[in-house]
Amino acid sequence: MSLKDILKKTFGKTEKAKLLESIEAVKDTYNEADTKKEAIQNAVDRIVREIKTSPNMSVTEFLKMIQKEENLSNDIIVEATRQILDIKPEKTAIEIVEKIDLPSKDILEIIKLPDVSLEAAKKMAEEIPDEVLQKQERQRLDRIERERREAAKVKKETEIKEKLRKKYITCEKIKGSDLVEELKKLQRRTESEEIHTIIKRVLARKAAIEWRRSGSTRVASIAQVISPEEMLEKDFPQLVGIEFESVKDKKEYDGPKDYQYKEEDMQNLILSEIAKKVAGIYNRVGIIDMPQLEKMKELTEQQEEGFISEVQQYVDAKKRKTLDIEKIKKEFRGIEIDELGELRELVEKVPEQDRGEIIRKLKATIQNQKEEPLDIEVEKQLAHLRDELKHLKEEDAIEILEDTRAEVKDRRKQRREEARQNNGTTQTDDTEEYSH
Repeated sequence: MSLKDILKKTFGKTEKAKLLESIEAVKDTYNEADTKKEAIQNAVDRIVREIKTSPNMSVTEFLKMIQKEENLSNDIIVEATRQILDIKPEKTAIEIVEKIDLPSKDILEIIKLPDVSLEAAKKMAEEIPDEVLQKQERQRLDRIERERREAAKVKKETEIKEKLRKKYITCEKIKGSDLVEELKKLQRRTESEEIHTIIKRVLARKAAIEWRRSGSTRVASIAQVISPEEMLEKDFPQLVGIEFESVKDKKEYDGPKDYQYKEEDMQNLILSEIAKKVAGIYNRVGIIDMPQLEKMKELTEQQEEGFISEVQQYVDAKKRKTLDIEKIKKEFRGIEIDELGELRELVEKVPEQDRGEIIRKLKATIQNQKEEPLDIEVEKQLAHLRDELKHLKEEDAIEILEDTRAEVKDRRKQRREEARQNNGTTQTDDTEEYSH
């Protein structure tokens, strides 16, 4: 036998002997007590003392051996685990439950100890032998987790609301770009619509103060937090007007002139930002992508002409000749545009060597999302294609157009059939379809 084996064997015996001595000490302490309650407490105190004085001791092996003693009950294991949590990492308690054969009721007692974390409790619950009790305990822990998560969410949102309240009161003292950055950070921390509404209120007040002082505001800066489309559709100009009324009579907000606010002027600033976006897409891709907003249909003829003029202004000089003004006017009036024609136009305008990956994505999405209205889906994919234009390669262009055409035709046919059934007729019409 090698020296290593001899040392290993000797060391093993020594460790086992130490454990046996510790167990005898626990038994003696237990047997000396007058009552069972006192005996359990004395035994637990002795167990904890032995663990404290033997840092290299295997706690689970020690407790396993104690469990095998006839006079020592599982109550000792449970109470010992409670006190072990004060001197050992929580993972030790998890190992006790995992490695020692305990009945369900004892595991439940350990899980419900005040120092056991939710994460540890969920691991311990998996060891409950009784399947019914295990299911009930897992449901209880899941409920606690949901409640804690909801409480944390409420706390976080309350903190954000308080910060926004202060921003609202002091926004005139904060530089516009700094305020926008702070609001962007706060908005990223939550998906709460209520908080998003409060953020709009802060921005509206800042815009109103700027308007009172200079006769305008920086919509491009606001658009970093709220898109121009949302500003227009969600009555941001009206909100700025409300805030303007609250600041116009306060001398600290007066500018060099008696500037007054008109919602239409704010609308025009927002429309200018939308025109930049429409022109930008046309410059990159060569197609007109008008936002589908109800408010766009409500614009005056003067606003419509002004918008078209700004789009023309922002379109590159070389591309202005090919800009389809009539198409823009049609979309203003809500006249439906042929989505398939849009797709074909896009593919034709993208260089052949730059198609591929996004076309495949378009095909996959159409195949995987047939339940959605196709016209909306096509619109999404057009936006996706534009965003990913740099990655396009030539591949499958004709096939995807054919597939899209078929999907559009089927969807339209289905909608006509549903409409006729709703009107009390089952007549169908197979003649309408998109042309290539």
